Order: sequence, then C-alpha cells, then structure tokens
Amino acid sequence: MDRPRRPTSADVAARAGVSRSTVSYVLSGSTQHSFPQATRDRVLLAASELGYTPHAAARALRRGTSGVVLLVLADVPIGANLGSMLAEMTAAVAATGRSLVTWTGGVGPTLRETLAHLDPLVVLTMAPLVPAEADAVGNAGIPLVAMPYAGSATQAVGPVAPSRGELQVGALQLQHLAAHGHRRVAVLTVAEPRLALFAHGRVEGVRRAALDLGLDQPPVLALGDPDDAAVEAVAQALTGWVRGPAPVTALCCYNDLYAAVALAAAARCGLRVPQDLSVAGIDDDAMGRFLDPPLTTIRFDFRDTARAVVEQVAAVLEGAPPPPPGPSSQVLRVVERASVGPPPVR
Repeated sequence: MDRPRRPTSADVAARAGVSRSTVSYVLSGSTQHSFPQATRDRVLLAASELGYTPHAAARALRRGTSGVVLLVLADVPIGANLGSMLAEMTAAVAATGRSLVTWTGGVGPTLRETLAHLDPLVVLTMAPLVPAEADAVGNAGIPLVAMPYAGSATQAVGPVAPSRGELQVGALQLQHLAAHGHRRVAVLTVAEPRLALFAHGRVEGVRRAALDLGLDQPPVLALGDPDDAAVEAVAQALTGWVRGPAPVTALCCYNDLYAAVALAAAARCGLRVPQDLSVAGIDDDAMGRFLDPPLTTIRFDFRDTARAVVEQVAAVLEGAPPPPPGPSSQVLRVVERASVGPPPVR
C-alpha cells in the first residue's frame, strides 16, 4: 500500500484561500507582514485540519537558523581577483560553521525574493546597496554589514559613489609613482559599463591623490577589450603624452592586464620601461611577474579582509553593533618589481 502523501504548504494555501507565502509567514510567526486576524485564523485552521507541519529545514531557513550569510555582489565579471576574494570569504565563513551564499544584482530573483526564501542571519555587501535593495534588507529585519573595503552599506539616490577601497587603490598607485619622483601621470581605465563600479573609483582615487600632492590632473584614456586595438590606442595616446614641456612619465593602469597592454604600446612607440615610462598595475596577477619588465602592482590581501568580515558578522550575531570598518589600506600592498623607476632626466 502506498504511503499517504504528506500535506504541503500549497495544500494549506488552497484550503485557506491564500498564497503559499502567506502560509509561510503566518506559520513561521514572522512579523515582516501584517495580516488580518481572520486570515491568520483560516491558515491555522487549514493547517490543523490537514495535519500540516512545516519541514524542519524550511522552518530553520525561515527563522534564520540555517547559518546562511548572504553576500550581495554587483553584476560584474568574476575574474581572478574577485574569485580569490570569494574563496577566502567562503573559507572564513565556513570556519565559523556557517555557509556563504552569494546574490548578484540584476540576475535571477530579486534581493527581496531571495531574502524571503533564505532569511539569512546577516547580509554582507561589497558595495553600497541602492535604496530599493537597502529597503528590502531593512524591511526584512536582517542586519546589514558593509565589508571593510566597501565603506558605506547603503547608497544615496543618484549615481553610484566610488567605494572607499577603490578610491584608496587608485590613490596608492599615484602615491607610489609620486614617491619615485613622477609629477605628470596618465590613467588607463576601462570602458566596460559593468566594471564602472571599480573603474570610476580607481580613476577618482588617482585624481584626488594628485590634487592632495599638488600634481596636475591626469589625462585619462578609457579602453575597450585588451586587444591589439587597445595597444594601438595607447600607443597613439603616448605619442602625444610624452611630448611637450610637461610630458607624462608614468601610467596608472586599471589592472595588470591593461598594464600589459601599456607595456606593448610603449614598446611599439620605442619607449623603454621604466627608463622612459613607468607603468603600475593592480591585482598582482600571476602573469605580471613574467612580463618584461616584471610588473609593479597593487595586491589585495583578501585573507585580512575575510578575517575582518567574520569579526563584523560575529559582533552582529552577538547583538552588538557591527564594528566600524578598519582602514582599507590594511588590505592593500604595493608589490615592487621593475616597471616603476624614477622619471627620465630631460
């Protein structure tokens, strides 16, 4: 004889004449939504008549006891840099007996739907949330924590402001070049819209650091894919930048891949690196050490970042306010190789 089918929340919803989400909220005792008492009574009666008991795992998820930590990601390409950060974050959260789950804006279910489904212990964000996303987290009553690199957890209405970390990595590039004596620096950035979250902050960081140091504002060249067309575009720009009474003597590049484009363009122009032109990258990509010359770059210390995030999450789960993010300079390191030197004597 077949075993009788176990009643589901859909059965309760049909019997009570309500939606499955209403059944979920009423039976979990959630205060996220307010329902008329008559609606609550119908749901409770239907569940009792059907002998319905919520599944233990689902009940745990609704009550936030599943150990889920939700990380909100921007819709950006996941390269080696971001992949390394996610790996360190996953390991650090797992060491506390919890699971890291990611949600990407603009892809799949909305953040509000994801929160209703998972009911995570805490929401982490690596970039400020837009108002609608911040409202979804706030209305769900879930703690929101900004990663140390992000700065603020929420974003005011208007264009997305650069994160504190991106500002600082751009500033560190410029400061390192200035420490070698460079006074006139140019910036190579990217035109890819999905990378604007990072690119804008890095360029702005260079600009602000130049202003603080009393240097000229840098010319900026936005590039498409890192291909031969990009090499030619940089070569043409260099032809103009290195001439005149105030020639450019160094480049701040969006990342190591675009720094490699810069090295190829310099060679095409007959410029020696670093004797005629210094080049600095970002990411400490493994290929950078094999370029000619080996690339000076900025490295992110993701292990320190992950450790700081776990400390923030622990504070929140213990009922304390999250500690303020530490200085993001603690997770940035200059890796000195051979592509940066003093400016040429003219």
